[in-house]
Amino acid sequence: MHPKCQIYDSGEDLGHFPTWICSYLPRHVEHYTAACEDVTAIEEDLLGLPPNINTLCVCMTDGKNNLMSLGFFSQFQDLDYLYIKGCFTQILPSGKSHLPNLQHLHLDGMGSGCCDCHTGPHTFRDLVKLSHLTIWGYRLSAMAPDVFHGMTQLQSFIIIEPCVHDLSEIQCRVMNIKSLIKLNIEAPEIQSLNQSNCSILNTNESMTPVFNNLAISDLSFGEITHVEEGALAWLQNVTRLTGAFSQEVLQRLPLSGIQQIRYFSCSGSNEIDIESICNVVFLLSIKTLYLYNGNTSSLSMSSVELCIGLEYMYLGGPGFFHSTLYLEWHFISSLKNLIQLTIDGLKDNRLDICSFQKQPIKSLTKLTLELNNIEMLFAKQFICFGNLQYLDLADNSISNIEDFAFLGLTNLESLDISRNKITQINTNTFFGLQLTKLTLRLNKLHMLFAKQFSCLVKLQHLDLTQNLISNIEDFAFHGLTNLVSLDITKNKITQINANTFFGLHSLTWLDLRNNPLIHNIEAMSFTHLTSLRQVFLGQVHNPLTEPVIKLNLTLIFGGILSQLTHLYISSAMRPMQLIIGSNITSKQNLSLQLKGQTVSFQDCDRPFFQSVTHLHADAEEFLCGSEFMGKYFTSVETFDYRSKLSATSVDLTSINQLIHLRKLTLRQVDLLIQRSADNIFHNLTKLEVLEMYHCRIYSLEGSLTKDLKSLKTLYLHIENIYNVFYSFTEPLSSLKYLILPQIQIFCSCDNAWIITWAKVYRQVEVIMLTPYTNPVMYALEDLICLSDNGIDTPNFVRYTEANCTTEVGFVLFAATGLGVLFFMLVVLVHNLAGPYLLPLYHITLGWLSEAMRSNTRGRYHYDAFVSYSGKDESWVVEELLPNVEQRGPPFLRLCLHSRDFQLGKDIVENITDSLYRSRHTLCLVSRHYLRSNWCSLEMKLATSRLQVEQRDILLLVFLEKIPPRRLSAHHRLARLVKTRTYLDWPQDPDQHQAFWDRLWAKLSEA
Repeated sequence: MHPKCQIYDSGEDLGHFPTWICSYLPRHVEHYTAACEDVTAIEEDLLGLPPNINTLCVCMTDGKNNLMSLGFFSQFQDLDYLYIKGCFTQILPSGKSHLPNLQHLHLDGMGSGCCDCHTGPHTFRDLVKLSHLTIWGYRLSAMAPDVFHGMTQLQSFIIIEPCVHDLSEIQCRVMNIKSLIKLNIEAPEIQSLNQSNCSILNTNESMTPVFNNLAISDLSFGEITHVEEGALAWLQNVTRLTGAFSQEVLQRLPLSGIQQIRYFSCSGSNEIDIESICNVVFLLSIKTLYLYNGNTSSLSMSSVELCIGLEYMYLGGPGFFHSTLYLEWHFISSLKNLIQLTIDGLKDNRLDICSFQKQPIKSLTKLTLELNNIEMLFAKQFICFGNLQYLDLADNSISNIEDFAFLGLTNLESLDISRNKITQINTNTFFGLQLTKLTLRLNKLHMLFAKQFSCLVKLQHLDLTQNLISNIEDFAFHGLTNLVSLDITKNKITQINANTFFGLHSLTWLDLRNNPLIHNIEAMSFTHLTSLRQVFLGQVHNPLTEPVIKLNLTLIFGGILSQLTHLYISSAMRPMQLIIGSNITSKQNLSLQLKGQTVSFQDCDRPFFQSVTHLHADAEEFLCGSEFMGKYFTSVETFDYRSKLSATSVDLTSINQLIHLRKLTLRQVDLLIQRSADNIFHNLTKLEVLEMYHCRIYSLEGSLTKDLKSLKTLYLHIENIYNVFYSFTEPLSSLKYLILPQIQIFCSCDNAWIITWAKVYRQVEVIMLTPYTNPVMYALEDLICLSDNGIDTPNFVRYTEANCTTEVGFVLFAATGLGVLFFMLVVLVHNLAGPYLLPLYHITLGWLSEAMRSNTRGRYHYDAFVSYSGKDESWVVEELLPNVEQRGPPFLRLCLHSRDFQLGKDIVENITDSLYRSRHTLCLVSRHYLRSNWCSLEMKLATSRLQVEQRDILLLVFLEKIPPRRLSAHHRLARLVKTRTYLDWPQDPDQHQAFWDRLWAKLSEA
């Protein structure tokens, strides 16, 4: 966690991030982004950012900041977009520290008034790839005249509120940017357009256009009081010009040197007459005109003759028509090329448009008449607009529409009559129309009659939202065979019959939300809607006498249930029970949304539920019988479950059976009352997003996240105070974002790890947000906790520093002292008991192995382990084995290293295991035996076992006479010879039988 910045991929789901910091981020790209707030010193506060970020947004603290060097950002070699909001005293160039990939630079000085930032010559020259530059709120006059020189790749330059009154201050600084394609200047302080007095224009050369590639030039000024001849000749062609002009100033605009304006927006007092406006339109070849607060008293066919080149005209604004009681609509006839006309603020509610038109208006395709207080539409009202394609009559007071009002509009495709007072639609209201879209939102329709829209055979989209419709007669939509979407939300519909939607064979989208459907939906109501894909039903109510609303989906939808992609059903705050009623399954990836006080299911094992991939349940209880219903949606990938903290406890553990989940959202779920809350999230190895809104949980531990290997985003809004243990984050190997709004933790050292982890572990971006409606990110240093008394809320960082940390010097001293003592102890033990350590280790290991064996009575596998030299193996094979193993009963079993050791096992382990799996140890001593290191080890282990067990388990057999001086060198063997009876192999063959009798008798003892 960076103390000042949040880091994220702009291509990810950013629903939880306060991304207003980067509000100007280009939306068409996906970048690795760092957004930093409350920055006071760039070079200090931005330390530690990843060097590979593509986008950097920096918001400085209010007030004037110190100088900023562009060279600092050269550490970000992949930087493409740089946005800095704040005012600096000076901006220094990058110098030799290049930004090779920077293409977008946005400097925003707003919030500090006019920013006086001294910027020297060629400051941006070294930004070799910079193509888009925006400067907002910086006083341009404080910058050097050649500040932008050398920018050979700049294509788009936006200058907003440059705090200058003279256009020359801007013009002289941009004239040499030959590569410009787009220039946008918004300078409301400029009131006078004068010729430039900068040296670059005061030459004897002809005034030729400087910007050879300029395609878009937008100029926006405040109230212009003076226009000097040739003031805008350096631009010639202007894409958009916006400003407030008086009549006199407007007449001088063609003298400014502009040859053409594509879009002209003029506002001012009502003294400007239409004829003067049209004169400017003609001289400057204006195509689009926005006129606010003009004088329309002279609006006539003759006054607009010079506006013949207009393609779009807007007339309106506060008080625009205050001087005109009635509008002379015949002026439209003179506008032969007008394609779109918008008029608002009209008081002439007669709307007498076509009565004065001797010829049809052929060019007009879009007519917008909003906010004109129109009360009624008469027959043939628009008959002169035969080519009209779009008619907008929204936000008027229309209460009555006569039959055939739209007669003649044979090319009309879209009609918007929203936000009026229409109470009734007749069969002939829309006669003659070939509409594809009809919008009747927010009117006062009470009823839809049979075949009401039958004449609109081409209609594709019908919007009846927020009317007062309580009854829909059967066959009301008859004839609408091409209707694709029907929206009847927020009405008062009480019943759906089998023939309510009869004939809508092309309907794919039907929205009936927020309607009090008191009676059950009649059987087979939707079965004939063969193209239906998305359905929204609600609120479904039964009469209050029935405690539970029951819906049989197969009975209502029939076979089309299999083709739905989205199904929404709401019973508001009433209990609801759903019945599938058949083994039908969806052929699509179904998204299912259910809302009710409780939602239960009767036939939970139906295959229909297995085809749901997106599930949203809003209910206190979501049940199959008494079990949680979630487990039956085995294919679900996203699951959003909203309950209530006061809801009855239902075991949610079965969520862990939804192994295909990629996103899980829990809202108002109380995990404190779950018997095994941690188990809920087990097995969810594909889960990428986990969100918990207003939930409760006792603590966050590793047992909860142990299977969340794929989790990338974790959003935790926990209502209660809780603990977060270090083990919680250990399994989250893919985690990128941890969002903690309103984090509430106990003042405990168990939680202290969060501070260090959030600062050091840069793989995860920790975002802490305030609990407000518009959340604000706050720093780790501002985190508070709840103390043991349940009242105090101290700063958590200061609490951990005071209670959970140890002095570094003391820790080093203690560690060094203990290390020295341990080293001395090791040396001492080695010197005093070195020879005994290895045998002791193997004895202990062998003893533990035998102690853990379950059978104690028959635990020995061998009667004797034979310790001998390999050079004596012939005696073992020829003498020992025939006389011991082949003699019996009972038959004895010997353990020989050459025969019985396990292959591949460590030799010492083989010896130890064999010793402890044998009742006796038989040592065959010879000169070869004494010279063998392995035999010496076997002797050590055998004697050590003898000392531990205190049993007669060690037998010595001397195969040859060995002088005492040779034995003295082997003190263990010499000590045994002096204290224990042993056998000598007799050289006389007659004594061999007695030798074998004694040895066999000893080995066969139990």
